[in-house]
Formats: sequence, structure tokens, C-alpha cells
Amino acid sequence: MRRALVHGIYYEFVPFDERGFDGQGNLLDKPEVLHIGQVEEGQEYALVVSTCAGAWRYLIGDTVTFTDLRRSELVISGRTKYFLNVAGSQLSEEKINRGIRHLAEETGLAINEYAVAALKDEEHDSFYHQWVLGVDARNGHDPEQLARQLDHYLKELNQNYEVARTKALSGVHLQLQPVERLYDWLERKKKKGGQIKLPKVMKEEDMRDLLNFLRTGQAGD
Repeated sequence: MRRALVHGIYYEFVPFDERGFDGQGNLLDKPEVLHIGQVEEGQEYALVVSTCAGAWRYLIGDTVTFTDLRRSELVISGRTKYFLNVAGSQLSEEKINRGIRHLAEETGLAINEYAVAALKDEEHDSFYHQWVLGVDARNGHDPEQLARQLDHYLKELNQNYEVARTKALSGVHLQLQPVERLYDWLERKKKKGGQIKLPKVMKEEDMRDLLNFLRTGQAGD
């Protein structure tokens, strides 16, 4: 889409990385904020708008990427709440979706739902990414091989992720689960319904609760 810059709307852009957001995808107290003349093509930004109708610096919750600066053309790339950066991996919704889509295309595995979180490995004082993929059937796929393939592609896709994998992000774990089990967890959490979706990026406590439910059938409050 193309930005209309002379219709009473003022646009601001917050870099969707450590300059603007913390590891949980929350806006920093003093983020870097850019105007239209300072943005770059290919960089993700959280969009902030002010209007002459009374809206004042409203963070709409979408992330955008410019595809043509001369024409002020951009695409919506994701949502600010889907951001995984606990160990410096800087994985946005757009990159996470691309990773899952690539994995499905390469393996032929039908992935209906997924969730990911950064979990703390207390023993080694590091983090690892825990993925849970909801599928129709296991199809004989090896979860460890899938984890390696996904990890490899995300390294190619995102330099920050590649660097994180040599430092605080020490591993990648992956589970395959019947998609109905993920919906059962949502129902136990009283979050099942037509307007309720499985969170793509989870907080650590939610992922640990999901893993416990998949293992024992018990969910927390």
C-alpha cells in the first residue's frame, strides 16, 4: 500500500528491534522514533499515527516494511506483540512465519498451528527456543531433524538470530503434537472460541504450562 502523506495524518516509525522494543515486544520507555525521511527499505517498523481528528501518537500494533521509499510504498509485515528477542534473536512475526512456511514446504509437513517461546536453561545459564508444532499427523518426521532445519533457515534469514545462536541462545527444541491437543489446552485455559487463537509467541510461563499439559494433561489456571 502507499502512504497518503498530505491528508491530515502524521506518521512516525519505531524500529522493530532493540532500539524500540524489549525482548518481550514491549515498547521501550524512550524508543528511537523516526519520521518518513529517516526510514530505510527492508527494515521493520512499528507504526505510530497522529491525526487532526484527535488521535495522538497512537501505536496501532502493526509492523510495516517499506518496499519503495520514493513512492512511500510499504507492506504490513506483522504485529508488535509477536516478537521474540529474549536472547537477542530479534525474530518478528514475519520472520517466524517465513521460517515455518519454509519448513512446511521443504518437508511436506502440514503445520496447522505453532507456538514458540524462549525458555531459561538454569543449569547452563542460557536460553533455548522451544517450538510446538500442531499437525494433523506425525507423518514419520523426526522432531530433532525438523529443529535443525528450522534453526538453519532462521540463521540464513536473520543475522541477529545467527549471532544469538553463538551466545545466549544455546539450543532449539521442537515437539510435534496433534493440533487438537493444542486446542484442548486453550479450552482448559478457558480460551477456546471462534475469536481465540493460539499465541504464536508465548511467554515462558505459558509455554511451560502448555508443555506440562501435553505431558500430563494438567493445565494451570
